[in-house]
Amino acid sequence: MNETVTVRAARPGDAEAICSIYNAALAERSSTFETEPRSAADFLPRISDPRLPMLVSDSGQGATGWAGLSPHSDRACYAGIGEASVYVAPAARGHGVGTALASGLARAAVGHGFHKMIGKLFTDNRASIRLTERCGFSAVGLHRRHGQLDGVWRDVLVVERLLGADEPIRIVTYDPRWPQRFAEERTLLEDAIGSWVVGGIHHVGSTAVPGLDAKPIIDILVSVENLDSARACFEPLAKIDYQYAPYLPEEMHWFCKPHPSRREFHLHLVPISSERYADELAFRDCLRENREIAEQYTRLKHALAERFALDRETYTEAKGDFIRGALEAARAAASHRLCRKPRRK
Repeated sequence: MNETVTVRAARPGDAEAICSIYNAALAERSSTFETEPRSAADFLPRISDPRLPMLVSDSGQGATGWAGLSPHSDRACYAGIGEASVYVAPAARGHGVGTALASGLARAAVGHGFHKMIGKLFTDNRASIRLTERCGFSAVGLHRRHGQLDGVWRDVLVVERLLGADEPIRIVTYDPRWPQRFAEERTLLEDAIGSWVVGGIHHVGSTAVPGLDAKPIIDILVSVENLDSARACFEPLAKIDYQYAPYLPEEMHWFCKPHPSRREFHLHLVPISSERYADELAFRDCLRENREIAEQYTRLKHALAERFALDRETYTEAKGDFIRGALEAARAAASHRLCRKPRRK
């Protein structure tokens, strides 16, 4: 997220802005089968319904996006399932608004007694698909020829996110056993997927930094040639209890072990030539070498864990600016050292 996004409950006074944002999306023909523009009055009952959360992102000058749940079914057995909608004004896209709204909606849904959110997306709506991947949704099915839009049959991707299933985020004191746990797991991974590893298996993240408080989860970075060939790793990894999740699938294959609700290891399969591979190693080394930055990072993590204990996506997003700043400082320092090297006579 590039900037702070304020998310709050929708109010009747937001109806005009909500309506405008929805009608703009409707005109794009990329997110709904509906074709008739709505009026602000159409949204007032939904805004006022206490059973269903509805949120807006607020720039200080009005709503820039909105998110809400609608009932999945009127049958009592499906009462805890809501269909999620997220719409962002065209001018506000690309600034983290959708992510903030989707994460806020998940928190609000738990507070309203929902245990699952589902979404239905046109298969060519790549921006919305990437948003759901970032926010913890998993693709669970495809509805073919689900409906016609302007006389053309459209397929629909079905995604879902289970709510309240994760352990709360907790930051603990450094455990000197973490390096040994990594070493043991590295041996297991070498046996399982060693033939796909091209640049080593690395201990990364906060548990790889001696003395640093961290979530008690071992982060492991594995360098692979490319993401396509690394798909062959999925089956052998499943045999040693790694579960695949489509998090940032254009950058890496991400796994957790033994289960998303009880995490002991995170595994990243990342192309060796990618920026992400270099950055994960560089940030770990930055924390190892610069105690002041490591202490600042520790304080940030404790504060964010207290604030977003049940929202891993927002917790991770909120660390982004600090990590990017630390990497930039590390690159600048490395460049300065290089420039100061004495020339050979």
